[in-house]
Amino acid sequence: LQRNHANSDFTFGTIGDILHLRLDLSTVVPSIHDAVVKTLGLGKVLVQWSLKGSNKKIDHFIVTKEEMGMKTVVGKTHALADSNLQFIDTPCPSTKTRANPTQSRIPDSTTLDTAVVYHITPVFFDYTHGASIKTPLTITRKIR
Repeated sequence: LQRNHANSDFTFGTIGDILHLRLDLSTVVPSIHDAVVKTLGLGKVLVQWSLKGSNKKIDHFIVTKEEMGMKTVVGKTHALADSNLQFIDTPCPSTKTRANPTQSRIPDSTTLDTAVVYHITPVFFDYTHGASIKTPLTITRKIR
């Protein structure tokens, strides 16, 4: 019976203190905010936004343009920076001809002022979409 029984209190059983603590193992989903639009010139628009959370969970952003009630995907941009993310929309074609770069194919009288709202949607690495944000309404000038 000596080999089945502990000779000291230390070898008799498990010794230790029991600790109880609360852990939060939920994942923080990054979100986008502070979307702004700036016009850069004829037909060029800069869309900027900020990211709250880590960009390591986002694969890319889809940028959609809403113009006259119709939504159109205008492009995507990757989440390479932690903040000050941006996308440049250039919807109009080049206005210079190849033969003569100083001559315009389209005269300036065929421009149109239009109201545009951009929507930015984050796409995560498992290809699920996050919450979209939209920019304030802006008036842009584009070539017809």
